[in-house]
Amino acid sequence: MRKHIWKKQTAVFVLFAVILSALPSAVYAKTTSEKIKEAEREKQETEGKLSETEGRLNGLRNSKMQLQDKLSELNENLEKISKRLSELESQLTEKEEQIEKKTQELSEVIEEMDTQYAYMKVRIKRMYEKGDSSYEELFFANANFGDFLNRATYIEKVNEYDQKMLEKLTELKEETARRKAELEEEEAELQKLREEASKEQEKVQGLIDDTSSSISGYSGQISATEQEALLYETAIHAKENDIATLKVQLEKEKEIARRAAQMRKKDLSEINIDVSDRELLACLIQCEADGEPWEGKIAVGSVVLNRARSGVYPDTIVGVIYQSGQFAPVASGRLAMRLAAGANETCLRAADEVLAGANNIGDCLFFRTVIPEIQGTIIGNHVFY
Repeated sequence: MRKHIWKKQTAVFVLFAVILSALPSAVYAKTTSEKIKEAEREKQETEGKLSETEGRLNGLRNSKMQLQDKLSELNENLEKISKRLSELESQLTEKEEQIEKKTQELSEVIEEMDTQYAYMKVRIKRMYEKGDSSYEELFFANANFGDFLNRATYIEKVNEYDQKMLEKLTELKEETARRKAELEEEEAELQKLREEASKEQEKVQGLIDDTSSSISGYSGQISATEQEALLYETAIHAKENDIATLKVQLEKEKEIARRAAQMRKKDLSEINIDVSDRELLACLIQCEADGEPWEGKIAVGSVVLNRARSGVYPDTIVGVIYQSGQFAPVASGRLAMRLAAGANETCLRAADEVLAGANNIGDCLFFRTVIPEIQGTIIGNHVFY
């Protein structure tokens, strides 16, 4: 008889396998509603990060544009400075040519002065050698006054010519020297301007190099930030897909819950309870509620019995506990370890009371750690719903 009942239970388990796989897990596992809320929260967080990243990206792009404008301005300044330097170089070359010309002219004037001076000395020497040293000597040396006047006039003209020539050459020398000095002063000023322009050129070139380097740096940051934004966008799209999938799953669960509500709940006497179920239930209670109060241990055991009676879960304690994805200690291996070690006396007594019909949570089929989103019966650290 017991074997026949077990076969029947197995058939029922197989019949509901597909439906049961869609049901939410009970302990510590998140319900589909919780998963949707968490997914929406994660999506909002990712959207916030994307917004922040886009803000940084816009800032980087604006900074890069400002640097590019600055670079254009610097290049224009550099072009102006280079043009100015070229003009100064031309002016310096022209000044050097003018100075060279004035130097040559000055040399020629000095040479002419020396020549004229030499001629003067020769003429004076000759006049002295001929006795033309004074007008008194000329007066007595000439036969008549006419000759005297003629010779005196000649000497005066010669002296006057020499005097004018010397004065002219002296003025020309002074003018040439003055002009040369002015040209040299102008050259020095141009040289100073050229040096200043060269320094300014080096400074602007340095700014251009620094700005170009900064632009390259911003380009790298922009590329990395764009990639970061792309990753956030991809994550948001993936999260939107997850939310859509979870919402579909939630609707399926609601439909399953609706069907379960319409099904007749079995009486405890209709549940096939094996001798080994006592130890199995006690070990699960210890894994899930060892640190909980006595009422919490009874409540955990009651969830297992409620599921077995619900009509949508396996109708055996073994089937309920080992149903895939329902109890965390099963998946983690803790239940197997506890079975090997044995349950403590408190949990064994709790299992006995539950198997005898004790129930302090009504028809609740699920429990998990307390969170504000879940409305239900709170016992210790668990909420039953």
